[in-house]
Amino acid sequence: MNSTPGIKNPLNDFYRRRWPLLVRSGLVLAVWFAACARAADDLWSASILFAWTTLLTCAFGWGRALDGEPVKLPLVLPAILFIAAAALSFYGSFDRNATLFETWIWLFSFLLAFLFVNVVDTAAECEETLTASSLALIPLVLELGAKMSLGSELKKALVLSSVASQLAVVTLLLGAFYAALYYLLRVVERKNARHTLMLLAVFALVHAGLLLFTQRNMLTEAATPLINHNILAGFALCWFFLLWKRAMEKSARIIWMLPCVFILMVERSWWSYVCVLFGLGIYYQDHFAERLRARRREFLAAAVAAAMLVALMIVVKVAQHSPTVLGSSRLYWWVAAGRMFFHRPWTGVGLGGFATAYPFFKAGVVENTTHAHSFPLELIAETGIIGAASASLLAHDYRRLLTGPRGDETNRVARATMAAVLCFSVININLEYFLNKFVLLFFLASLLIGRRVPARKIKPLFLVAACAGLALCASFWLPLLASSRLVLSGRAAQETGKNEEAEKLYKDALSIDPTNADADWALAALKLDEFKRGGRDRTRLESLDYLHDGLKQRRDFFLLRKLSDASAPDATHR
Repeated sequence: MNSTPGIKNPLNDFYRRRWPLLVRSGLVLAVWFAACARAADDLWSASILFAWTTLLTCAFGWGRALDGEPVKLPLVLPAILFIAAAALSFYGSFDRNATLFETWIWLFSFLLAFLFVNVVDTAAECEETLTASSLALIPLVLELGAKMSLGSELKKALVLSSVASQLAVVTLLLGAFYAALYYLLRVVERKNARHTLMLLAVFALVHAGLLLFTQRNMLTEAATPLINHNILAGFALCWFFLLWKRAMEKSARIIWMLPCVFILMVERSWWSYVCVLFGLGIYYQDHFAERLRARRREFLAAAVAAAMLVALMIVVKVAQHSPTVLGSSRLYWWVAAGRMFFHRPWTGVGLGGFATAYPFFKAGVVENTTHAHSFPLELIAETGIIGAASASLLAHDYRRLLTGPRGDETNRVARATMAAVLCFSVININLEYFLNKFVLLFFLASLLIGRRVPARKIKPLFLVAACAGLALCASFWLPLLASSRLVLSGRAAQETGKNEEAEKLYKDALSIDPTNADADWALAALKLDEFKRGGRDRTRLESLDYLHDGLKQRRDFFLLRKLSDASAPDATHR
């Protein structure tokens, strides 16, 4: 390797040899932290991850400056265009603060994937890094087990709506699921079939017991470690095929599958089972292609039966909603996403703005929701044609890099994971959260290992400048966190009756981050309380001004309704 002239000391020599391992370890720690910080989707944990990614990028820049090797630059232009499309949606966003936050999340997700491509050079290093990352499932399982309360749930047994139809569908689905696994293990993975089949039999019995004696939502969202049970199921799904491959190589490794399978059992997202089967079909596609040529009729009949089972499952899922919560059906959320797109077809309602925009476009009776429960539809609704076009360009250029043979077992794992996770995200919340975004990007990046990707040597001076520029970007995302903390401090002061101190904190928050609508609304509430206690009419107008300023940053439907009622007498003045 080439070394930079003039740099000769033991520290640099040590770092030149060890820096890829240090950065890979940092990527593993990023997964662990995000998993233990509820998917790193709040300002506090996301900011820590932003800072950690910046530190890892600087470590990478130092290492590349020392060894002088080319820097791999796959998909740089499409990724920049996607970030630009996300940033462009800011100007018509229903929630500008959320749009800024989500744009930063996407930027740092791409940066983490960029680091993965550059520091993981072989299939062995890739499997080692991903396997170490998958161990983040263990603390999640421990937390899940600590929060589970089977006793109280057993008392609620069999209170599901349409119990008979749901149990019938569950029986069919689980039967198909375990029959497929049995077939794969007996016919394809013969060497470890005996031990694995015994373990699968135990899984099946436990699984059937959980489904028979408890409600579907055995865990409330508050008890689920990753905010929502679908997020946790999606995270577990990311590791299923990697752990499956390792278990098939050595039967003793089956124990490492237990956390993953336990989460999928307990969270019981029906669609995750379908996605596992779909991913296994991709994983064993060569085997199925050979069997399809030999037994076309049997495989066609099996495909038709599987399609009918999935259709039946979807029908039962939609029909189980009672009239009072009919709006919780995904169909209504998807209709709302379509309305948002047609309202703003070019730039959408702003990246991360779906929840705020939903009440304006809702269908059904549910007043609000956080996501569309379909990543593609939500992306189109939030970023419009420009965002969809940039995402399509990114996918197209990525596919061009994958031309050629499918490669080794690690590539099979990555393809199966990509297929299953993307399928899961079509009708579930999953990729909307920071953790699941960059974990999927890790698997997508792993498919580029050993392939020809654009790379070029970059002078150390330019590497230092790029790292310094990334560090300076903290001045743009840190205000989001600082402003949020000031608002929380203001609320605490207001609760203790220190209104003047609270007002100062809220104004400081706005001076740091003008997009913080919470600070505007808190000031509006303070001024309105002051007016009600006998303040002047000017105080009431100041309250309305703050409300209007807040609505420019976040178009809150319910506050807009209150504002319309409150400002009606002053329509001519406004």
